[in-house]
Amino acid sequence: MLSQFTALQTQLFEAELQEILHLQDAKLKIACEVKSKDAALLSFYKKLRDVEQVLDNLVDDYSDFTPPPPNEQNMKMVQMMILCAPLRFHLN
Repeated sequence: MLSQFTALQTQLFEAELQEILHLQDAKLKIACEVKSKDAALLSFYKKLRDVEQVLDNLVDDYSDFTPPPPNEQNMKMVQMMILCAPLRFHLN
């Protein structure tokens, strides 16, 4: 009877140890996933910051831009751009 109790206690201990090891592996896997996603988010943030800087520079560069007064040639060019825009969209 005592030997059976000892054997069962040993099995229980081994099962608990195995579960602890499994949980530690899962914890490490989750930590790696979090680190990877954190790095991806940081990279995305840096790209957004770079894009924001480029847009700020563009706004600064064109802040004093004034379009030329409309004339017949400019109007024809605008009309052609409007007519060709759907074609350009479908070709891409």
